[in-house]
Amino acid sequence: MLQGFRKVALKAGESRSVHFTVTPAMLRFYNQQMQLVTEPGEVEVMIGLDSARVNRARFTLQ
Repeated sequence: MLQGFRKVALKAGESRSVHFTVTPAMLRFYNQQMQLVTEPGEVEVMIGLDSARVNRARFTLQ
């Protein structure tokens, strides 16, 4: 799910570092009992122009 989206405008050839924080609240979802929960486990984050061109990172939510 797209979370914390912010468009960053760049000129041709320009690059910029972007930093953001992923909070547990951003990782909530509804379980089978329709309760909003956050579960521990491995999370994969994908950042890129589209689904074919992404950078991936993983972390563990405890």
